[in-house]
Amino acid sequence: SQALSNIAAVPDARGSMITQGCLKPLIQLAAFGLDAKGNDIATLEKLEKERQGAEIRNARKKAKDLGGGEDEVAAAVAAVVATHSSTNGDGDIKPSASKEKDLTEMLAGKDSVEARQAKAATTTANTKTRHLAGQALARILISTNPEMLSLSRVMDSIKPLLALIRTSGDNLMEYEGLMALTNLLSMQTTESTRDRFVSLRGIAAVEYCQFSQHPQVRCAATECFCNVVYHDEFIR
Repeated sequence: SQALSNIAAVPDARGSMITQGCLKPLIQLAAFGLDAKGNDIATLEKLEKERQGAEIRNARKKAKDLGGGEDEVAAAVAAVVATHSSTNGDGDIKPSASKEKDLTEMLAGKDSVEARQAKAATTTANTKTRHLAGQALARILISTNPEMLSLSRVMDSIKPLLALIRTSGDNLMEYEGLMALTNLLSMQTTESTRDRFVSLRGIAAVEYCQFSQHPQVRCAATECFCNVVYHDEFIR
């Protein structure tokens, strides 16, 4: 990803990268670890664990305040854990399956300090790879006429570009991602790109960039909005 990002920084190389089929793998890399709505799955899992931990502490405190013994406290904690981690698609609670899974992971050492550190390192590496792939994709799409690309490629590019400006925390990546989005949203032959942008909560993401401390990021965000200003959702 780093090498492709560096190559894409050279304007004359971007056309060759497209003809050699670099867009598809870059889109796949830049979207790695994202759900259908463009959210970072690792971040969602972290937030869910933090929320579960807070609820467990509250449940334990509430049970103790009501004068409950160890059994009552344990039951309250188990109810919270079951609610978070042992529901199926219909919302049915399966405590036995949850306990079985937790025991299996404990015996396999998946909850050890080393395992957590290794998982954190892997997550960090995956995030960095995703950001670099997103930057390479953005650099290619900044100066490429989107009308010359297939509509499916353009549509698939919007989610990783939005993820880049949401999660990179880097002014240059945000700027390049916004400029690439501006180019894609300039397509006159279809409204599908703007619909896709809106459905992935692009308005909120770009609006956030309008309050960036970097003036060029603010300008790029405003320019991006110029191409969706007549969309019904933007007007609402």
